[in-house]
Amino acid sequence: MTPKQIEMLSELRDYMKTVPDDEFLYREFFGRGGRWFFPQSIEEIKTGCGTVACLAGHACVLWKEYLRKDLEFGMLCVGSVTEFLEIGQDLEDFLFYRNCGEANRLDAIRRLEWVIEGKEISDYDFSQEN
Repeated sequence: MTPKQIEMLSELRDYMKTVPDDEFLYREFFGRGGRWFFPQSIEEIKTGCGTVACLAGHACVLWKEYLRKDLEFGMLCVGSVTEFLEIGQDLEDFLFYRNCGEANRLDAIRRLEWVIEGKEISDYDFSQEN
């Protein structure tokens, strides 16, 4: 991890500590009329912003300037976050997909802290979640 990546992941971790539990869902997708659109605030996530209310969705609210939009697919939160953080597939899977149906906001924060501390993602114990 580069110092910039650690700084950004730390910023995301600190932001996630301020997000209420009821505004974080790893497994729920929100949308309006089947169309995706750019969230203007965290409140729009709660009411159906058209993104995911997960770690990647919150990162896209935190760092709106990095959100990549696709004409065919709408906004691409995980792709955008993966791109601007310059992380590989293994870390993308660890932060945004693996065991996410069972994970909650505190689990997402623990995953971020694990990476920030430089620990191997292969050593992470998913059984401790939720």
